[in-house]
Amino acid sequence: MTAGQWIKTPKSYVIMAIIVNLLMASVLSQDIKGVANSLLGVIVSLALDVVCCLLEKRKRMMPDGAVITGLIIALILGTHTAPLIVVATAVFAISSKHMLVYKKKPVLNPAAFGLLLAVMVFHSEQCWWGAFGDLPAWDCFF
Repeated sequence: MTAGQWIKTPKSYVIMAIIVNLLMASVLSQDIKGVANSLLGVIVSLALDVVCCLLEKRKRMMPDGAVITGLIIALILGTHTAPLIVVATAVFAISSKHMLVYKKKPVLNPAAFGLLLAVMVFHSEQCWWGAFGDLPAWDCFF
């Protein structure tokens, strides 16, 4: 698949929409820690997904789902969440994507499952900062 073909896929639209949302939330909240957590979540998700695909000897490897998973995790966890918890949540999510499968498809949403385990194991807070939950209502219109 070429870059031009990839740009027209639904996953590419989702990634672009989430990144725009991430940038808007970071600018409006004036907190760069969310971007740092997002980068960390995406890097860990991508790396683990590629390793798992290599171990499974997949012929075609397209880790765009891992990017979406890392972004969702970072936008839901609080901006003050410790980097280790972001990393562990991404590991939980991508591991579930490769271990909890039926007919080669994940049984559960990896990001949701990773966040559930993070709450259960680390008692992590989920503040949904990427949904502008921490901002006054009028900030969302500017």
